[in-house]
Amino acid sequence: MRIMHPTDFSHTAEKARVLALDLSERSSATVHVVHVQERYQVSSFGPYVVNLSPDLLKLLEEQRSEEVRQLRESLANLTPPGGSSELRWGKPLPELLELAPNFDLIVMGAHGANRLDNFFLGGVAGRLVRRSPTPVLTVRDEGANHHRAADPGCHRFQLRCGERLAVVLCPGGAGQAGVIASSRAGQ
Repeated sequence: MRIMHPTDFSHTAEKARVLALDLSERSSATVHVVHVQERYQVSSFGPYVVNLSPDLLKLLEEQRSEEVRQLRESLANLTPPGGSSELRWGKPLPELLELAPNFDLIVMGAHGANRLDNFFLGGVAGRLVRRSPTPVLTVRDEGANHHRAADPGCHRFQLRCGERLAVVLCPGGAGQAGVIASSRAGQ
């Protein structure tokens, strides 16, 4: 089994990674960690780019190279032994949809680093759940949720498989959720 874990390096994505690792250990699956970065183009500075000095353009490119190095290093640190990682360029949803058929399960945070995107567009996770041919298990950050407030050990996971949706509340945390989610994914 192959599990894809898209990450934006947010707290919720880390919770999803922990679940993906737990599921992979229980099912002898491999985990592929992927981050999609918007494409960087100097032309995005508009008409001002012609007024930039060559030294400033060189500085911008050096900073971008350093950012790429840091992203790859972060991905490597998140990748489990025997797993793989990938840094892709473009819009997150189309890139993840392109990768989805290569995996048996996608495990990701339901809300990422861009909360404004979640409010206006439904977020990448919500759109991926609706359009992916691969089952998607989303992990919510329950910090402000009433379930979490009532029971600090309670975690909520959602698994959508086609038209079927299972919402799992697990008092024991990700370990028990992995068992439940694995059995649901096989149905």
